[in-house]
Amino acid sequence: MHAGWFPAFGTALAFLGVGIIIGFPAVPLALLAGYTASTGPAFADMGYDFKAGWLLRRPANSAAFEREGRRQQYFADLVGFAVGLVVVAIAWRTYFSQDLIPPVDLVFADTTRRARRVVCRPSGSF
Repeated sequence: MHAGWFPAFGTALAFLGVGIIIGFPAVPLALLAGYTASTGPAFADMGYDFKAGWLLRRPANSAAFEREGRRQQYFADLVGFAVGLVVVAIAWRTYFSQDLIPPVDLVFADTTRRARRVVCRPSGSF
């Protein structure tokens, strides 16, 4: 799972930079960057899961066995997604009422706020 953090950070930083340059509003831009940073590792982990399953099933060399293995992996991912939704549904109010925000999102939001002050100045005011 750790392999997804670097590409997720790079992608989020690219979205943040382009958004600042084109003048995207600060709050939606911070949400977009946070969403991009938070979903990258999950997709990387899912890819590694599918690759590991393929490597484990490869010696069987049967198309039916491979299809069944992929189906089981898919259902396992759906169960994990459902458990995640239930946990978020239960915990989100408590989490946000304590002003707990992931540090990377705070960094992106602060970067957006500060960059808008610099980028949006009229020319010649530096």
